[in-house]
Amino acid sequence: LTSGVLNTSRINLDSATITANANGHIKIKDLGVDTLQIKGQAVTIPTSAYTTTEINNTIAQTVTWTSTGATTFIAASWTQDGSGGSGDYGGTVQIKYGSTVLWTQSFTGQQNARKQQQAVNISFTPSAGSATVTLVGANTDGTYKMSNRSLFALETKK
Repeated sequence: LTSGVLNTSRINLDSATITANANGHIKIKDLGVDTLQIKGQAVTIPTSAYTTTEINNTIAQTVTWTSTGATTFIAASWTQDGSGGSGDYGGTVQIKYGSTVLWTQSFTGQQNARKQQQAVNISFTPSAGSATVTLVGANTDGTYKMSNRSLFALETKK
């Protein structure tokens, strides 16, 4: 067959069977793929950001993507530090979707217990369209700082 239409419900290619079900979905037994390209990020939409510099009392990291409205996994990590003051240090960290707080936690520590790594994972379902998630750090005593800030969003559709 060099051109035209082949109508069949099953093809056998060297014992690798390709079949179609009643819904028109194709099943390929033991598929091996060298490079796969799926239109429009049909399975996942990943976006991430990482910054090393130290900050305090500000937006620590931001990621933005065009959401399809599917469930999104968020992973955030940062190093917190309270050096430069005396006694304990304190701060509050939030993950926000727009102005909506998805997660919040207050942290305290001793000045001599510096550079503590923190991480959090959450999931939520954003509205379809432009989506922005931010990692926000605010100190409560003037000494809480964040560095090595990472924010990752993975929209999973299948």
